[in-house]
Amino acid sequence: MRERRASVLVGSDAIRTETRPVPSPAADEVLVRALADGVCGFAMGSG
Repeated sequence: MRERRASVLVGSDAIRTETRPVPSPAADEVLVRALADGVCGFAMGSG
């Protein structure tokens, strides 16, 4: 099984990095690979 790293919101102000399985898309879905991501401090309530 392939795995990926995922940032998971675990509280109102906490994010944890976890290893999770790569999901399998359904017949009418697609799976995209993100090369980069980010979280705005304002989105976390610090702005």
